[in-house]
Amino acid sequence: MARRRANKPKRRKLEVHVLIISGMDGPAGYIDLLTNTRSRMRTLRETLIRVGSKNHGMEQVEQRGDAVALRFFSFTEGERPDVLDTDRFEIQDSPLSESQTPLAWTHVVGKPVGDKFVLVIEKSQGGLWPNALEDYLNDLLFKFHKDERDRPTYTVSVEPKAGSRFVARVRQMDRIRRASIRTARPNPGWADLETTLGHEAGASNAHKAEVEMTAARNAGLSRNNGIVKRILDLAAAAQLTFAAIEGERNGQHERFDSEKLGEYRYVDLNVDTDGKVVKESAFNALAALLDEQA
Repeated sequence: MARRRANKPKRRKLEVHVLIISGMDGPAGYIDLLTNTRSRMRTLRETLIRVGSKNHGMEQVEQRGDAVALRFFSFTEGERPDVLDTDRFEIQDSPLSESQTPLAWTHVVGKPVGDKFVLVIEKSQGGLWPNALEDYLNDLLFKFHKDERDRPTYTVSVEPKAGSRFVARVRQMDRIRRASIRTARPNPGWADLETTLGHEAGASNAHKAEVEMTAARNAGLSRNNGIVKRILDLAAAAQLTFAAIEGERNGQHERFDSEKLGEYRYVDLNVDTDGKVVKESAFNALAALLDEQA
């Protein structure tokens, strides 16, 4: 029998996000909530949630010291792609049966860091991306945690953690014409944003609130006071979730946000003989980046 060729490591982007669950006092209880919710589901089928055109499930939730490791699988029902025989270079029909479909895996680790709960999320083609993870967790928690009027007990936000590149880009702007900031309850920045909105966010029982300010014509927003200063202050305190800036630099119009300039790292993950990322290789890389967060 011919020996199977070793597969090269797979390059993955690891993104840093902040998990916010309203309905809880703080991040200390997040791990227990996730592990207890998963333990109530005895089969993989019970974990399935459809987000857009894909189905996602939670295969693993495991507490590891002060952190939690999560493993999700994703698939599109009825998808059986053709395959390529790389020895003969022939395209062949899928060997999968009608009841089988390929899976994509997503690995996530998280833990409380100060007054936040930080997640490091593996981004893979066909996997569970951060915006879909937010929808998935909201739907999953709603299955088991709702009041007598069918309202959710908890509401989840997965927000990007602003990186140093975002702050540097803000400081490089010659003129800032528009700035916006979004926060989610009970993120530490919520109280300040609630004050800015005249307490309307709290009175409305809102989960997320956003403020946008635009400068007068041919003018720029102040950097020493107001919303731009608040954005920079929250970033310095590692409490900024989402903010967007629009203006001019070197005579060119620019628009950017903290999500696109968030914290991330590219890493090479080990794969098995079938080309799948080795679970522990992924978790170790995610945990290493998580340990660097402060």
